Amino acid sequence: MNYESLHISPENIAREKQVFEDISKCISNKKSWVFDAGAGAGKTYALIQTLKLIIDLTGRDLKKHNQKILCITYTNVAADEIKERLGATTLIDVSTIHDCVWNIIASHQKQLIEIHREKLLHEVDGIKRSLETEKWAEKYRILSGEEQSLLLEIMDSKKLIYYKHKRDNATDFRAEFTDINERFPKLLSNVKNFNKVIDCLFRIKNYDETIAKMDDSDRMFTKVKYDARFNDDRLEKMRISHDTLLEYTQKLVSMNDMLKQIICDQYPFVLVDEYQDTNPLVIQMLSSVDKYAKKIAHTFLVGYYGDVKQNIYDKGVGSNFRSIHKGLERVEKVFNRRCSPEIISIANKIRNDGLVQESIYEEFPDSSVSLYNMEVDRQNFITAYTKKWNINNKNKLHCFELTNERVAEQSGFPEIYNFFKNSKWYKIGKRYDFLRDHVLSLDKNKLGVVQKLLFRILDFRYKLGHDATMLVDVFREKYLKDVNILTLRKLLEKIQNISGETFEEYVTNIFNAYRKGDDKYDKCIDYVVAEEIKSYQELKQFVLNKLFYFSENEEDPDEDNQESEEEVDNLFKISMNTFELWHDFITDTCIGEVIYHTYHSTKGREFDNVIIFMNSRFGRRKEYFSNLLKVLPDKNEKQEVGTDLESARNLLYVAVTRATKNLCIVYLDDLGEDIQPVQTVFGEIKSKL
Repeated sequence: MNYESLHISPENIAREKQVFEDISKCISNKKSWVFDAGAGAGKTYALIQTLKLIIDLTGRDLKKHNQKILCITYTNVAADEIKERLGATTLIDVSTIHDCVWNIIASHQKQLIEIHREKLLHEVDGIKRSLETEKWAEKYRILSGEEQSLLLEIMDSKKLIYYKHKRDNATDFRAEFTDINERFPKLLSNVKNFNKVIDCLFRIKNYDETIAKMDDSDRMFTKVKYDARFNDDRLEKMRISHDTLLEYTQKLVSMNDMLKQIICDQYPFVLVDEYQDTNPLVIQMLSSVDKYAKKIAHTFLVGYYGDVKQNIYDKGVGSNFRSIHKGLERVEKVFNRRCSPEIISIANKIRNDGLVQESIYEEFPDSSVSLYNMEVDRQNFITAYTKKWNINNKNKLHCFELTNERVAEQSGFPEIYNFFKNSKWYKIGKRYDFLRDHVLSLDKNKLGVVQKLLFRILDFRYKLGHDATMLVDVFREKYLKDVNILTLRKLLEKIQNISGETFEEYVTNIFNAYRKGDDKYDKCIDYVVAEEIKSYQELKQFVLNKLFYFSENEEDPDEDNQESEEEVDNLFKISMNTFELWHDFITDTCIGEVIYHTYHSTKGREFDNVIIFMNSRFGRRKEYFSNLLKVLPDKNEKQEVGTDLESARNLLYVAVTRATKNLCIVYLDDLGEDIQPVQTVFGEIKSKL
């Protein structure tokens, strides 16, 4: 859409200006605020204008007191966009929440060590409870205290042998541990359960040893570490994940009034983008600093920007926001700068919180909005609308699909998605629900542990092939300090020459040159892959350990282990071209006239032409959307809080409001008696193309 050609009336310009005057009053009156606005309202623009306003009003004082404005974003993409639109300024720090809080707390290692110690003790208690209660540990519990100690002593002395043969079939494994079989014959009747017990004992021992080394001030255990590239805890190595970082931050801030004062004195203004998607622990932290700042009469203002009705992520605070940070001044904006009036009208009927949007423009180009209820061949339907909307490479069509499988299939990497879907880890409990974020999220921090590792390798390869890549994107910055141009050129050439038709070939070739006397090369590979993985076989073992080699109940048949290894082998034999398509999807660089998305991956984006395919179910919830459609026009917001109705309504609202001009919804299941409430929102329901 070319919005610059659209006209805005003087009256609407004045009304929009009033919104910023309301924010200005909050700043002048030293009152924290929440800026609530629906889809397409220009929240990012409002946030950037507020940042500029704060600099205009307080910039001189900020410089005088060596203070800054902190702007917290939900993703790195959002952070980069805000930095680009702000231009050069030293008065504003823009970062994602994880980078932001780590910058704040990283220097408070004394308190972090205490919190880390508590975490380790808590983990040890949890593991011990498992050994005392779980069915898989019942044979271990029969042993006397002396026997349990002896078992650990023997296995600890054979730790390398244990890890080498841990995945052997049961017969071969028992042959390696004949002494255990003789001393504790019942323990090895179920090798998988035995392994779970031993793993627990090793973890307890590792954590206990870590605690002891921390207490002894061992130099390797005096600092808690966080690395944004990794999203798994390695507590025994003092490394924490994204979620644990937020947990530690909230604890640290809540117990430390001095840190609260440091935060409010360093950052007297904090703006939060997409507050509804922010972790509740972060809102709690900011609320506690806000309260403490008032108590000590220090300036500390928080401005939240977002829309509760666009909360579609499980970890976001959502509608609970209002009960966590209270006493905020509410600033509301009703204008929509994105969608056609027809789409805005539908979106208003989907919302149930009383916010009614209107287009800011006097006139809007002709748009097309329609809803079909029929069984349809998707490809035929897409072909028809490609012609109807004159779709081409400059005027793309974006199709929203409910199932991950279909998005992966249409985007060209079904084998990769199906590998993860069929792995044992995702088949247990509600872990299936993680697949969307772990495999298809455009936010790389949400990728699963295995997926993130594979993506790092692919991204490394991609960046090496592009001249615009910065050196710090492929080399750890500290390694570049003592490297001359000639050495660096040779190193780059060496890495760029690594090739491979399949993922297996490419990674094998990476490690073929590893540990062959080139220290700079080795450090580069350590940085890109992981310090713990030193070969293709270790990479394969890492994937097996994370996704296949565990059992929640009884022992898996030995042949299943062989199957698991074959599945991983098959994954890595997939062509690099297919892996590149997955990389293109994650980095949002797909090419073609028709682009496919999950509903969630469209958050924060806009497209001229959208087709939304819907049916009754979503994931494993069979009547997710059908239950919503029955009550769609209802405005019972309070009754829906925390229910599937709320999340379904939010998801539908987000999907519909991604369209700027042309919107088509295809509901594939029979509406039956639910036609009337759907017609109330969408109007005429078509049954023929």
